Amino acid sequence: MEDGPEGRTQGDGPVSDTEARSGSVQRPVDRRAAGAPARRAADRAATLSAANADLLRRIERLEGANSELEAFGEALAHDLSEGLGTIAFFSEALEDALGPGIEEPVRRQLDGIRAGVERGQALIEGALRTAERRDGAGPRHPVDANAVLDEALANLRASRELAGVAVNAEPLPAVSGERSELVRLFQNVLANAIRFRDRSRPPRVRIGTRRQGRRWRFEIADNGIGIDRGAASPSSDGPRERTAGGARPGVGLEVCRRIVEAHGGRLRLDPGPARSGTTVSFDLPAVEASPPRSARP
Repeated sequence: MEDGPEGRTQGDGPVSDTEARSGSVQRPVDRRAAGAPARRAADRAATLSAANADLLRRIERLEGANSELEAFGEALAHDLSEGLGTIAFFSEALEDALGPGIEEPVRRQLDGIRAGVERGQALIEGALRTAERRDGAGPRHPVDANAVLDEALANLRASRELAGVAVNAEPLPAVSGERSELVRLFQNVLANAIRFRDRSRPPRVRIGTRRQGRRWRFEIADNGIGIDRGAASPSSDGPRERTAGGARPGVGLEVCRRIVEAHGGRLRLDPGPARSGTTVSFDLPAVEASPPRSARP
């Protein structure tokens, strides 16, 4: 019994033009081609599974490293606090030994020591609070940037006077942020300017601002030794060090970058021409309907 046209395939013998045009001939199925999409999907799934497993291993290593870093930070803060406590203890012992007839200049110096200890302790506690916050964001309030700058300058009084650094700042605006973190931000930037001053000329630091939409852009420019043009990133590894082309950014500016980013901004370094200083700029959220900027004394 012969098969009808529906049962014919190309392998059964010659195919007439009529059968080919009518589509009544069944083509043989290439089973390898039909299974290709399934194999590709399985390969993609296997690749994705391997990538996910690698990502999980990396996350576990990062979590372990973060835990070790937190423990180190807590131990370091404890040791620093102990050192500040020792300074406070001996300053009080010295005042008691000098008795009620202590001269006023000496009393002012001892008061300065105690004030420095209190500011140092506040900075340590602020750093610990920042480390404990996973997202890096803290409560924000209207903050007078003039007061923030004044506190940072007070913390750096000894090094400023020793280096003879002149700081000129225009009236600064109010911003929305966490005061202790903003003090750390200004203090770290200014400390870099003092440390890497050009000893061949009087050190100068200029601070200015300009409004950009809902944010204020701060610019802190110094006339120090400058920074390597090939390393103008605040997240470069290692301490900021002197090189043939200037200095490299280090840990202090990395702390600044994290603070600025926690306030929704961006920090950048602009190296000037050879040995003409560096400008550190960053933006902070403005206080809506903020009062006019107050004149600095």
